[in-house]
Amino acid sequence: MPEKTTVPTVMLIDDNRIDIILNRKVLEKENIAENIQVFEQAETALDYLKQLEKDLDKNTNQVPSMIFIDVVMPQMNGFQFIKAFDALSPALKSKIKIILISSALLTTEQQASLSQYQVSIEMVGKPLTKSTLDKLR
Repeated sequence: MPEKTTVPTVMLIDDNRIDIILNRKVLEKENIAENIQVFEQAETALDYLKQLEKDLDKNTNQVPSMIFIDVVMPQMNGFQFIKAFDALSPALKSKIKIILISSALLTTEQQASLSQYQVSIEMVGKPLTKSTLDKLR
């Protein structure tokens, strides 16, 4: 039996519809959140977060506690998203953990580049699994 829901909202960002379906099913089955926001483009997700940031007190339940984002995407990839996300307010960033999801391991240089940001970042493999989510709770 899945554990009790841990957060009101999570965000899933991936350009691959099959990965979205698979990862969303795992998130739903494991009851990770009451609401799963799905975006196929990182830019759209970032715009959404900027809107929430404008009135953070009223939007508390809409702010995702976790953002699951694919590393490799066209236009804005996971690393570019983190760089742009890092420019958001500390009040918003402190509420969110970013989880990079990838089918490949990050290089040493890529891992080192993440340490420059004032953002909570984890790295997990694709697809999401119960075991992975248990470690993130």
